Amino acid sequence: MKILLWPTLFFPNIGGLEKMVHSLALELRDKGHEVLVLAHAPKQEEFSVEGVPVFTFPFLTALFRYRLPVIRENLNAVSKILDTFYPDVVNIHGWIEAFAFYQTRILEKREVPVCLTIHGLLEQEHYQTENCVKLWQRVQAVTAVSDAVIPNEPHPFIQTIHNGLPLSKKPLKPLPKNRLLLVGRLTGEKCFHIAFHALKLLLLDHPNLHLTLVGDGPDYDKLWKLKEELQLPVTMPGFASPDEVEDFIDQSTLILVPSSYESFSLVALEAALRGRPVVASRVLGLKEVVEDQKTGLLIEPENPEALAKAIDSLLLDPPRMEKMGKAAFERASNLFTIETTTNNYLRTYEQAAHFCHHSCL
Repeated sequence: MKILLWPTLFFPNIGGLEKMVHSLALELRDKGHEVLVLAHAPKQEEFSVEGVPVFTFPFLTALFRYRLPVIRENLNAVSKILDTFYPDVVNIHGWIEAFAFYQTRILEKREVPVCLTIHGLLEQEHYQTENCVKLWQRVQAVTAVSDAVIPNEPHPFIQTIHNGLPLSKKPLKPLPKNRLLLVGRLTGEKCFHIAFHALKLLLLDHPNLHLTLVGDGPDYDKLWKLKEELQLPVTMPGFASPDEVEDFIDQSTLILVPSSYESFSLVALEAALRGRPVVASRVLGLKEVVEDQKTGLLIEPENPEALAKAIDSLLLDPPRMEKMGKAAFERASNLFTIETTTNNYLRTYEQAAHFCHHSCL
């Protein structure tokens, strides 16, 4: 099968969506399928990531700056790619107006089956725009990365396909002491400042506690200033590659995900696949990744006192943390592997092709 994956962004950008689509592309390729990726980047380029061909275009830049010649060039170039590659299915990852503008125009005259994968809440205004509505009407199948973001809009075929990741070849490591970890893009909805305030409370009873914050983003300077003001034992190494993130997880006792919004949370899954318990906010997809009281603890979001209390309860009970870590690994290994996710997508692609075939008769 020839599969065209069309995410909003792709490597070398690294976020939850990008990492997930990259893992999916590699797994599809390893199963014998031919995969091609389209994504946004500041300039038009063609390159390969671990053997998967990637084409990037300034989709967003052209629209936001209203550069009509570049918009036409993008449309023509992508149309040519589809005419040359001739995919059996197109899987769109991420749903925003700027991309739907291109996707509806390029796909409207083609009979190729299209699957739309939702990575965010549909109640957001940008999903109700003209091109997003047109795209919804065009696709044969809709999937969501968690039950929490399944829309109420009717569609002939809609289901949840949870994100998945490859199992590491490295053996699991024992839990160290007093090491907390945050991972992610440094933006407001991640609520890393909540973890900083929780740490300040914890240091009264756990003076040897240390927190590492891995990631980069617009709030880096603000968080650095906060950790200096609160005089916290926090290390902020900045951006880290996926392999480096795994090493940081292995060096940690607990992984914290205090976000106010997470459609799924690959960080929580990464922690589970390394046998680490997670303390996370009880929001959206996090409730599906973290099984409360069994693989970690779920707490009220944006509440540093609740976060500190949950962390404290686990730090005082190492056997419980170890039990949770083992349970997290077993659950993630059964439910959230990239092989399971890929097999679910392949079945969805076949279903999309079935709907497309009958609608074209």
